[in-house]
Amino acid sequence: TVYGFQGGFDITVKDLNLQSNANLGYWSTGVHASDVPVYGQVFDLNNNLNYLIPKINVNITLNHRYNGKQPNYSLSGDKIYINTLQASNFIDASLTKKFFSNKLALVMGVKNITDIKTLRIDGSVGGIHQGSSTRQASLGRSMFATVKYNF
Repeated sequence: TVYGFQGGFDITVKDLNLQSNANLGYWSTGVHASDVPVYGQVFDLNNNLNYLIPKINVNITLNHRYNGKQPNYSLSGDKIYINTLQASNFIDASLTKKFFSNKLALVMGVKNITDIKTLRIDGSVGGIHQGSSTRQASLGRSMFATVKYNF
């Protein structure tokens, strides 16, 4: 079972557009043990900023995604450990240039500008899960180019 709250806004002023959406989610952990919460929780925020440079018909897009800290469950023998996956921020950017009455679009950009590869998992006690460890979050920074044609 999943429950959540969502809110956001969208503002446009001339050639500048800002969108932001926030989500707070709760989900059933599916674990029936006295020392494990019935629900897990996560908060995320997604922001988009778009600016059109009219003279050269180029759109600049910045995307920011914040993922709040999350519970991480692990099992060792009969013991359930609750750890915390650290919060993270990912930022992407792209440029879009359209040609031929907007039928052809060339998009170039960078994903994960801050080059986040791993996230820390903190907070367990006892056993082999003591201290902190990491979890892979992405392959790191990457660049891309796309050509789109609309018939």
